[in-house]
Amino acid sequence: MLLDAASLTSLQSCPRRYLLERHWRAAKWQPKSLLYHCLRGAMEHLCRGGDAKAAADLARTRLLELAADPGMDTAPGVNPYALALDFCAMIDTIVRSEWRSLQPEPPQLVEAEAVALCERHQWRVSARQDSASATRALHRWVFWDSYSDAKLSAELHSWAVFGEVALAGVPMQLHIISVGRMVDGRMESPWAACVKHPKFPNVLRFGRRGTAKGKSFTNTFQRMRLSDMPQQSPDEWVDAMWRDGVAQQLRRSVQVQVPPPEACGDALRQVLAEADRMQAMAKMQYAEPPMSRAACDGGWTPCPFQVLCHRAEPVAAGLVGAEGFRRRENGER
Repeated sequence: MLLDAASLTSLQSCPRRYLLERHWRAAKWQPKSLLYHCLRGAMEHLCRGGDAKAAADLARTRLLELAADPGMDTAPGVNPYALALDFCAMIDTIVRSEWRSLQPEPPQLVEAEAVALCERHQWRVSARQDSASATRALHRWVFWDSYSDAKLSAELHSWAVFGEVALAGVPMQLHIISVGRMVDGRMESPWAACVKHPKFPNVLRFGRRGTAKGKSFTNTFQRMRLSDMPQQSPDEWVDAMWRDGVAQQLRRSVQVQVPPPEACGDALRQVLAEADRMQAMAKMQYAEPPMSRAACDGGWTPCPFQVLCHRAEPVAAGLVGAEGFRRRENGER
């Protein structure tokens, strides 16, 4: 059996969700999940010899395609087109800023080989591996509304970080980018919005400097969005973010070392036990395991499969697609 951090996390969160996610996914994208999906693709492109503009252009095109079909699952009253344009602006600025942060020697990323856990089970490494590094370090990008020590602790304890490092036996570079919050259907973030000086309209500002550092701008400064400024260069936008010290505050990099051999061995024991459980569940229908009710609303967003679980009778396998889900394509994560 081939397992990975996502399937193991799903299993331990809710066995029903694990069974459903093997074959199904929500028909429409959660908006921020779509943004993060496209950003991760751009980071891989950057670290495979691509330049920032090309990586951003490809990611923006992909985002607009997926935002149109299958679409985004937005709240009532939200304009999905305006939100998609905000996301495109953020891709332009985040990718260019990250390119600067990775200089002068960006990692050369390749897909890592699967790790043989035993004769029956393998672990698919989700993070990409630096082929040019002596340590063959893994690299993982995560995107949060804002940074907190609690979020970092949860990430470091996850199978996607601790599990990958312990099972692959190589360190990981964890790249954390804060993207800001969605407010009334638009992104409130320096990656997408700034203010203009009342006397110098060509000067973009993101934060006060000198003795005024940390204070808010006065109401004489005009709020502007990059998505509403078609003539504005994303490179100049990022220049201004770096001058004001904002871009540096929105990015962190954490080096994760390989745990001691005893911890790695214990992680392997736990993963093999869960792999056997997955194998035993291979022919189960989704409604057979008990509901994990604490997981229904306990994640970043409510579980999309609630519509299937919170009903008196289970939905037949062939009818799940009629409930707002689509089949996963071969190899789709």
